[in-house]
Amino acid sequence: MFFDNYAALFRRYNVHKSSISVTVVNHAVNTATWNGTNVTTTPNYSYRLFILKEGTNGFTTEYPGSMSIGIEEANANMKWRYIAPSLNGRLPRLKNSITPHRLLGLSKSDDTLSANTSSNPSSACYYYVGITSADGVTDPPSVYLSVTLTFYVKFFDREVVQTQN
Repeated sequence: MFFDNYAALFRRYNVHKSSISVTVVNHAVNTATWNGTNVTTTPNYSYRLFILKEGTNGFTTEYPGSMSIGIEEANANMKWRYIAPSLNGRLPRLKNSITPHRLLGLSKSDDTLSANTSSNPSSACYYYVGITSADGVTDPPSVYLSVTLTFYVKFFDREVVQTQN
């Protein structure tokens, strides 16, 4: 069953945890060189893939102005991975997860973490996903990302069965 199916059965929900998995699909960004006879392509970009966890408890933004600075200063909510120009084996992947009450510094039972099935909670968490150049100067390459989000949700306040005509 999906959210819409559960929303028909319950009035309220609370997200206990979410996880994200980001895979770089087209990693090979190449430069073509012509030597008069042949074209040679070589991978030429190294970059950093990052996931930044953020929460809005009163809608404050605490993310750094530069992702490179956030990475270098070891922001506790940022997870990142260096990706070299050429790879052996699997496509680059990065995973992270959020437990909303911990990220926001709230109690598990705080009302701002729950909502009606037709609305969003007033306190929310989300992910920033992206890439930045490895040297902080060059523009990062254009890449395609495959993102999978998983939510662990508790539904409650079951709808009372109504009589049918």
